[in-house]
Amino acid sequence: MKIALMTNNYKPVVGGVPISIERLAKGLRSLGHEVTIFAPTYEGVGEEKGVFRYKTLIKEFKGGVVLPNSLDPAIEKEFKDGGYDIIHVHHPFLIGNTAVHLSKKYNIPLTFTYHTRYEHYLSYAGAIKRLDTLSAHDGPIGSMSGKLRGFINDRMVPGYIRSFSRRCDFVFAPTPGMKEYLNKDCKVEEEKLRVLPTGLEDNEYSPEREKIKAIRKRYIQNGEFLFTSVSRISQEKNIDFLLDAVECLKKKTSIPFKLLMIGDGPERKRFESEVSKRGLNEVIFLGNVENTDIKNYLAASDAFLFASKSETQGIVILEALAVSVPVIAVKATGVEDVVKDLENGILTKEDVEEFSSRLYSFMRGDINIDIMEMKALKTAMEYKEEKVAFAAANAYKAAINTRRDMTGRKEDGEKVLHIAG
Repeated sequence: MKIALMTNNYKPVVGGVPISIERLAKGLRSLGHEVTIFAPTYEGVGEEKGVFRYKTLIKEFKGGVVLPNSLDPAIEKEFKDGGYDIIHVHHPFLIGNTAVHLSKKYNIPLTFTYHTRYEHYLSYAGAIKRLDTLSAHDGPIGSMSGKLRGFINDRMVPGYIRSFSRRCDFVFAPTPGMKEYLNKDCKVEEEKLRVLPTGLEDNEYSPEREKIKAIRKRYIQNGEFLFTSVSRISQEKNIDFLLDAVECLKKKTSIPFKLLMIGDGPERKRFESEVSKRGLNEVIFLGNVENTDIKNYLAASDAFLFASKSETQGIVILEALAVSVPVIAVKATGVEDVVKDLENGILTKEDVEEFSSRLYSFMRGDINIDIMEMKALKTAMEYKEEKVAFAAANAYKAAINTRRDMTGRKEDGEKVLHIAG
């Protein structure tokens, strides 16, 4: 198959969607399929095989993310010349609208992955205010900004997703919980929904022993517990709650511990100031860490702490499980599909007392950590990259077959599909 993966953001942006797209493309190519990623242009980023870069309207829109020009005519030219069999779009707006147009015009099946709980990102008031300003402009900037501004509304999100999904052959949810949300809250038809998580690369199951030892030696003394949390340092990741829980834990126990906060974001300075004011010397903000090294920080930890409720899957949770590290997290859609309480981790309500108490219980050894670590790895093995790519390819084939049957393009005696790989 010739597959077009379309996105509003990609490398060098660090985030779940770019990671998911990159891994899916890699897995599909390993199965023999031809994949092109349609992504916006970023300053300083050169050509990359298998990636088509379309134009950008605003180079620095919010936190390193650009405002892409999804109306760039080069997109349709590349698509038409490429002879693609399937479109897999990763956003329901901007490039999503372009994907709908191309799907309809060229009668090509369209699939869509719902990656983001958009209603949890309404705190970016600055970006929304800028959209209000841009919407007043004439031309493509005003047009696209107006559409995006209309979408970013907590009351409109489910309705928009429902409307967009009607134009898709399949809609992918990263977890069963998100599939249920799309079906019940967004009213997406059950027959259109499939679960397609982000996969894990083989090297993520193999941390480096010497680096693990060096990390533990650098940050803790003998007898100390080392916890890690990896996320964008921003409001929607519920970091306030995590710091409250750490402060509460500190009052409960004299057992020494450290919490490494990996990641960067707009709220980092505020949280660093808050930690300093509270005297939480146990919390260390490391900033961004090389992607290839995150597995070593996770593997060096006794547990991975996670408080975000805005995830559709939480890739970093799987990365922790892949190195046999239990996850202690707040119960939320997306998270609870992966983390099973007292099996591969601990799930709590969004309650500071409960979270800190169960973390304290973990530190005291009230839980069989060896079994928890074993089950963590067992869970992660179900998310191998090639398994996810194989499931995606099967869904693409089904969409193509259904579309051909509906349009009557399949001739008598013709093979159902002419697919390489």
